[in-house]
Amino acid sequence: MMNRHARSIARRRLLLAAAGLAVTGPAAAHTPYRQWVVYRQRHLLIGCDRQKPAGYALAKRLEVMLDEALPAAKPRVARAPHADRLASLLATNQIAVALLMPEEAEALHRGTAPFGHYGTNPLAVLWRFDPFVLVSRADFPAEHAALLVETFDHHTTDWNGSAEPTAVGPVPVHRGIGDRG
Repeated sequence: MMNRHARSIARRRLLLAAAGLAVTGPAAAHTPYRQWVVYRQRHLLIGCDRQKPAGYALAKRLEVMLDEALPAAKPRVARAPHADRLASLLATNQIAVALLMPEEAEALHRGTAPFGHYGTNPLAVLWRFDPFVLVSRADFPAEHAALLVETFDHHTTDWNGSAEPTAVGPVPVHRGIGDRG
């Protein structure tokens, strides 16, 4: 049988261990996922494919332009390792807009190869930058799409006349853009 002093020490050790678990348990289980969700909500992420250096250069130009024109959007470039990862980010609503090649936008929209495993994903064209197309999910807020397009419109000289909001095959122009004619 334990004496009173030994029970007191054992109780303290148990309480200290329980307190330690209470403090370190949540910290040990912590992942950055929650912070990424918040980051994605606070910043307009412009997705591009790391395997297409010209797309990254264009995304950086867009980031600088949008940061000057729409600082509240807090634009940031998000480079995916390859087109499939970029498609995954769009399909799972983890990224708002992305620069894709027209054939990639069509395939993701239709749910065909090489993105068939994501199923159909209603996309919308925000702007075409030869040879890329800036797309969003169809549910991207109309007022946000209108602000982006208005900004691009004011910088048409930056694109040498090779950019405009036009549909890409079955991928329509975003509903927030309206009649531009």
